[in-house]
Amino acid sequence: MMNSKPFINKINEIKKRMDYVIDNWQPDIEILHQEIRLTFVAYLHGLYENQKVKESAKAYLQKIEKRKRLDSEALLTAIGSAIVINRDFTNYWKT
Repeated sequence: MMNSKPFINKINEIKKRMDYVIDNWQPDIEILHQEIRLTFVAYLHGLYENQKVKESAKAYLQKIEKRKRLDSEALLTAIGSAIVINRDFTNYWKT
């Protein structure tokens, strides 16, 4: 029989990281767009439940709207956050 404890520990570690990302994505410059996007995608798929995700998505979009151009990472994260809060994301496709 397979021991599931390492898998459960890894899942708990990932959830702790997602909690940290949601709580500290603005002040911590070490957090990557990929981590923010992973949290949004996990929330959309129902794998991560935290009420702060929608607030973070709104704050992320407000931060991004001030920028004139977005790199591919920021663009994908902006689209993910727009989907989380059910907002149209076509205006982020700036050239």
